Amino acid sequence: MTLYGRERPEAMKKLRGKVLVLGHDTRPLIAIFRSLGRQGIEVHVAGCKATSPALRSRYLAAVHYLPRFELAHNDWLKELSALMDREAYDLVIPATEFTVLSCQRHADELARHGRVYLLAPKLYELVNDKAAIYEIVRREGISAPGTVVVRKGSDAVETACFKFPVFVKPSCSVTAEKRGLKDYAVRIENAGELADYVERLFELHDHVLIQDTVTGQGAGMELLAHEGNILLAFQHRRLHESTGFGSSYRESVSPDPELFEASKRLIKALNYTGVAMLE
Repeated sequence: MTLYGRERPEAMKKLRGKVLVLGHDTRPLIAIFRSLGRQGIEVHVAGCKATSPALRSRYLAAVHYLPRFELAHNDWLKELSALMDREAYDLVIPATEFTVLSCQRHADELARHGRVYLLAPKLYELVNDKAAIYEIVRREGISAPGTVVVRKGSDAVETACFKFPVFVKPSCSVTAEKRGLKDYAVRIENAGELADYVERLFELHDHVLIQDTVTGQGAGMELLAHEGNILLAFQHRRLHESTGFGSSYRESVSPDPELFEASKRLIKALNYTGVAMLE
């Protein structure tokens, strides 16, 4: 596997410190535990279900239980703040979309208790809006599926001619109103299904995206960037997609030059700082 980026200095190959990871999704939790634990970092987790297989990781040093993450009630925020004060973490990492959303909403409060990995507020609002990202992709001339953005109250679904099947997704997958439940991209086979699903999405979303179906193999470009410049990148390829909501089995591959170039253009247009994954 080829990595685009600099070699790590020798002093960075074994780290020390203590990190708290927030969330309940087994797949990202295990990946984060392994990555940090192998570097010698003490890893704690909070907000994870007691039945999660991730809690059996040999890299996990401690488990903390918090009230359910909800934006309407801040019990979780009070207890998380107290935990951060007590444990003096070097970094807190929200690892699922709803823990990210919750922490972004309370970034100023959490910053008084320690360091939390979050995006700048305006950047988060932008990258959390698929319609806004699509407009940037279109403006930059980056190849993407044909897309129609339908806004609530529009008659575009009735008047547009779609070639089925299409994929429909809300502009924002996770909202506070659904308490962390995610609206995935859904394959739609006909006009009746399309009208019904779009109407349901409009109960919580102001606009949705309707996209052409593109066949092929899924891939993702994982990046570390600073002020729009990519410092490190590698790529994964999907090998098994059993759930319909992403892949459960992947392999790391050398970055495809065309995909890497498209990623560079988007990251530059966003002036992005942080970690990212582009599919």
